[in-house]
Amino acid sequence: MLLIDRELTPGDNYQAEDRLHIAWGKANAVTSIWLSAFEVDYKIDDMNAGKQQRIDAVIAREAERPGDDRATGAQARCSRRDKRRAACRMAARSA
Repeated sequence: MLLIDRELTPGDNYQAEDRLHIAWGKANAVTSIWLSAFEVDYKIDDMNAGKQQRIDAVIAREAERPGDDRATGAQARCSRRDKRRAACRMAARSA
């Protein structure tokens, strides 16, 4: 499936991919590809990558807090949801 219009937040882009897998992935294998046709697409990709790195850093700091079980909860949610998300992978590694 070809995805054309990017959002300005990484979470919205992950949600678009998740919707594809929910709609068509039950019976068939689905591959999602983001089309990059213009310079603005590359700039949005770079901006989203930077935002995702900051999100991962915050999740890692939150997971290191002693006595805080939010990281364990995030890991449990990630095991039931899509494991491709970088935030889930980071939370699982930190826990």
